[in-house]
Amino acid sequence: MGWYADAGLILALGFGGYLLLQLLAPQPQISDAPDRTPFVEVITAKIESGPVRVKGFGVVRSRAEIGLAAQVSGQVVYVSPDFKSGGQFKKGDVLVQIDPRVYEANLIQAEANKEAGKATLAFAESQVNRNRDLAKQGFTARQRFDELVSRRDEAKANMARLEALVDQAKLDLEHATITAPFEGRVESENVDEGTFLSVGTEIGQIFATDAVEVSVPLSDDEAALLPDLWNGAHETSRKLKATLTASYGGELYQWNGYVDRAAANIDTGTRTLSVVVRVDNPFTPGTPVTRPSNTGISVATPPPLLVGMYATVEMEGKQLQRFAVIPREALRDEDTVWKVDQTNTLKIQSVDVIQKRGNEVTIVSEHIAEDTRIVTSALAVVVDGMKVRILDRTADPQAVSHADLPARSLTR
Repeated sequence: MGWYADAGLILALGFGGYLLLQLLAPQPQISDAPDRTPFVEVITAKIESGPVRVKGFGVVRSRAEIGLAAQVSGQVVYVSPDFKSGGQFKKGDVLVQIDPRVYEANLIQAEANKEAGKATLAFAESQVNRNRDLAKQGFTARQRFDELVSRRDEAKANMARLEALVDQAKLDLEHATITAPFEGRVESENVDEGTFLSVGTEIGQIFATDAVEVSVPLSDDEAALLPDLWNGAHETSRKLKATLTASYGGELYQWNGYVDRAAANIDTGTRTLSVVVRVDNPFTPGTPVTRPSNTGISVATPPPLLVGMYATVEMEGKQLQRFAVIPREALRDEDTVWKVDQTNTLKIQSVDVIQKRGNEVTIVSEHIAEDTRIVTSALAVVVDGMKVRILDRTADPQAVSHADLPARSLTR
């Protein structure tokens, strides 16, 4: 009996200890389930009206660039002090003079021969005129008259040859003086006084400075946004306006131009159409756009639009009543966007894409109004009508981890 009593006492003490531990143990806290509504980043749409901006890039080229070469041989007796790399000249300025004395002498001789030919022709004409009536009356043999006519015709032919020699001598003398065919600058030169030039020897490269051009390759979709692209009959004031932006010394400068013409064919290699933008008076200093923020260094004199610069070109395209420009990442499946209404409900909206330009897309839709919130971040699963939360990275930095989801999205 004693052993049963001890066992019962031990069981009682163990059960009592278990109850005591249960009573003293901390109770688990009950909390609500976490909010699984996904976070999204949004931008607000800004509705615009006016011309669509068509953007491209290209290298500035002169409207005319030629190599100068000697057309006659001879020794160089004069080189213009402006005929050096970077030198400026006006149309008609003498750049290089080849010794003209030989060509002056040739011209004098050709003119003298011409005068002699005139006298020979005049005598032959008088002989024919004097014997014409005599031949009709039979006082002069017909053979004699025919010989006189033949001599006259030979004199006429010789006169034509002599006149051609005079013209050639004049042309050679003119070519001995190499003049500027247009206003421009010297790109390179390769001649000095005393140099003997042969026909065809290149003496330098020059380019025109009255206008420069930029050939901008565009896709056919982009080119279609430029109205009347092949109507070259328009005067300059009615041509499509364009703005060129180029960097110089760490700063950006702009020049105004216009669309001058388009290529007649599409490049078979790149499948692009080249549109030529022209800027008149390119040596007018550019208009500053930005200043460097770090160094504080500023170019004292704004530069001209130099040949060889790499320029960004923006052209005025078709006029639209209303359109919006959004980031490229906001476009889904090439023709839809996700918009968020005032109740934070996501809606999948179809849009018409007018233009893709770099990181921007121009869209048109009657369902995109001013200040419409458009989602720019990615979601793993998207359902039309689902609830979302707007992510504000500055106000709710802890929410960033909830928004960093895979780039690929599944739309339902």
